[in-house]
Amino acid sequence: MEDDGFTLVRRRGRARRTPAPRSKHDSKPTEANRDPILSKTNIQRLLYNDVDDDSPSPEETARRIKAIQANLDNLAEQHDTKIYLDRATKVVQDALKEFSPIKDIVCYGIGSLAHNRDSKLQFLFLRSLVSSLQIPGHVYIYDPVFKPVEIAVCDAYHIEWINDNEECKRLVHDTTLFYMPHCEKFMYHNLFQANWKQCRGLSKVVYIGNDTERYLDVLSRKESAEFPLFSKASHVYHKVPLPLFHKHDRAFHGSYLHIPVNHSHDEIAGEIETTETPGLMLSSAQA
Repeated sequence: MEDDGFTLVRRRGRARRTPAPRSKHDSKPTEANRDPILSKTNIQRLLYNDVDDDSPSPEETARRIKAIQANLDNLAEQHDTKIYLDRATKVVQDALKEFSPIKDIVCYGIGSLAHNRDSKLQFLFLRSLVSSLQIPGHVYIYDPVFKPVEIAVCDAYHIEWINDNEECKRLVHDTTLFYMPHCEKFMYHNLFQANWKQCRGLSKVVYIGNDTERYLDVLSRKESAEFPLFSKASHVYHKVPLPLFHKHDRAFHGSYLHIPVNHSHDEIAGEIETTETPGLMLSSAQA
């Protein structure tokens, strides 16, 4: 107490708190306790630098599969991707409600799962279709740009690799959905040609891809003779446009679901020449 009767209160420093020790379950993940394969830097290295090796070791293959799957999962978890996949899948489901159940799916020309973002989005849509349509048969895929690691990724998702380049000439006996985003016109025509007579006017061929009817406006007279089934197929299909992913969309821009309608085969078949179209490489996306 001071002489004047008041007690002098001296300013003390702020007390320091000793933080309570954190539980190991509360600690934030670090590079040391994360899976190093799934770090962003390592995923990019595995995707862009190493995937072109045609003969990786089993250990390296496992790492690359994990990296591509992580990359696909990250893209699938993005908000706009989720919304789009739900919308587009519902469009297909609703359109096919009154149609025969799809037995198999065949995917051609999707492009690189390691290098091309549009291809990754298209692959995610394929997975969504497989799940929502509850395919009882098989799901097949082929693109000549695929490396062994990309084939292994498809296998991990129970999507079967087609060993040979069929040039889209697969004949089907059950109702099949062909998923062919932005393929070349000869690929669609090969599909029509393989199934026209045997499938009674493409009655079992459903496909997602370009609006082949638009080719009628741009084909020269010579090309029209090489691709006669585009004109005939225009009478076969009911078209349902897929929604755009966004205004700069390249993955799904101009893509339609094509569903065969119930026309008499004899009304639209006629006599056609079975001309062979060039056996070009099957690829629609650029790496």
